[in-house]
Amino acid sequence: MPRRFLEAKQNQDIAFAARELVKNYGVQQDDGSTVYRADAFLIKKNKSTYSIHRRQATNLDNPIMEFEASQYHINITQKPLNKFLPIERQEFLMVADTLKQGKELPSVDEDPRKMANSLSSLSPDGTHKILESFKSLEVLKILTSTLEAFNSHDLELGNYRINYTPNDETSGDIKLLKTEHNGTTRVAVHLELSRTDEQMKHQVHSMAITSLEIDKLRLLATKLQIPTINSAANTHATRDIPLPLHPALAEIWNLLESSVRWTSGANQGNEGFRERFQKDPNAKLTLGEQSQLYFKILIQTKEEIIINGKTDIILPPLSEITEDLKLLREQSINNFYSPKISQNAETQKPTQNQPRNPEPQLNNLEV
Repeated sequence: MPRRFLEAKQNQDIAFAARELVKNYGVQQDDGSTVYRADAFLIKKNKSTYSIHRRQATNLDNPIMEFEASQYHINITQKPLNKFLPIERQEFLMVADTLKQGKELPSVDEDPRKMANSLSSLSPDGTHKILESFKSLEVLKILTSTLEAFNSHDLELGNYRINYTPNDETSGDIKLLKTEHNGTTRVAVHLELSRTDEQMKHQVHSMAITSLEIDKLRLLATKLQIPTINSAANTHATRDIPLPLHPALAEIWNLLESSVRWTSGANQGNEGFRERFQKDPNAKLTLGEQSQLYFKILIQTKEEIIINGKTDIILPPLSEITEDLKLLREQSINNFYSPKISQNAETQKPTQNQPRNPEPQLNNLEV
């Protein structure tokens, strides 16, 4: 009974999260519907009907989940059953939990690393493509190689400008600046380069760039015959980062395992967790897996109260655990997608010769 009740409540929360994602990020379509394209999902609103689909789905007649929603009421007309992976359910639930705390969803202009940490595979389509490009050093290589190709360290290309500013003999900053159509200029990319005798290092300071702008940089690289790395982005990469088990969860897990007091409802599906901790007591779990474990423990407390009238398990709010884990995941994402060391001999700091003002025929790079 507690498990079925919890799943029903979670389905309501998943629908709530989907509705708010469309409200925040949805784009009006020619047929009057509104669609939000995330990295792994597509959420569609047609009048008051919402449907959730796989991002790659070609047939939208068979959604994962469907519901009717107004501002105050949600009626689920097609339950997800087992169509969501457990970790995917947790991603929607974490969005719902964030909103219920009164927090806002990240802006579409947010740093893609922060967007991916907040929304994972529910991030706007292209988020992980940007991260993959930075991880593979593609953006760094295009910017430095372009400056070298024109023997310049301050170069204008359409409404973009690439600028390299040396700090000292061994370090400098390279920036991609973009002038918007309203005349304002913003820093789209800011990288700090440094060199030692053994290696070249770089640190990503800001990454305010869209997937469309990544494509424009690849077009530039093609024109200049700079090799690009157009690898497929893994939309699940940020959610699959393993993290140390939260101390509150570890304490309760060890208590339940040592006392052999799991109830049948809460013990379902625990074999996988058990095997991993038996192999390695310090095994790490992803944020989604730790959320799964939290809800298993929550079911345990409910069933103990039904059976015994009480429970001694003290479970902190999920939001506290999630926020702690998101801080750890943010650090991992920043390190993973902003590698500081490059052994690539081609990745060198740009020339510091006196700049000239070439007239490249690349004005079609304007966005």
